Amino acid sequence: AIVRYVRSIRWPSPEQKNQAKTIHAMHGFDGAIGSIDCSYTYLRSSDRSRENFGHRRRFAFYHQIVSAPDGRILQYTIGAPGSWPDSRLYHNSPVHTARQELFNEGEYLLADAGYPLRSTLMTPFSKRNWVRRSANGPHGVFARELTKLYNHE
Repeated sequence: AIVRYVRSIRWPSPEQKNQAKTIHAMHGFDGAIGSIDCSYTYLRSSDRSRENFGHRRRFAFYHQIVSAPDGRILQYTIGAPGSWPDSRLYHNSPVHTARQELFNEGEYLLADAGYPLRSTLMTPFSKRNWVRRSANGPHGVFARELTKLYNHE
């Protein structure tokens, strides 16, 4: 069953991209085709190298998942050292290295502040003093709309 699921992971077709864009546009994200984020898997005792030490002072490896609004996994990268930040994993992943083949003009992924702002990544506003970071400010609006989108509200 796992092998069958892994084989179903693929970048969206033009029709699937259009469906995702329609859903994202209803929440103010015209051109978005999915979201991207990283997470950790903690290690108990296997690879305790210094490079895997980092997140919350524990040994871990890092993985990145790109998902569609309907929950399908579009791409994943797994096995990066736990000491890497989101931006480094992104720069070493196919989503970045093959971005010219994967994205059409105006298409992008929604990402959190751990990612760099790029033409293919929309991140929240930076945390500079001139940005009001209240529930009604840009950060709050971004977070609320993203939550609505992925909770199918």
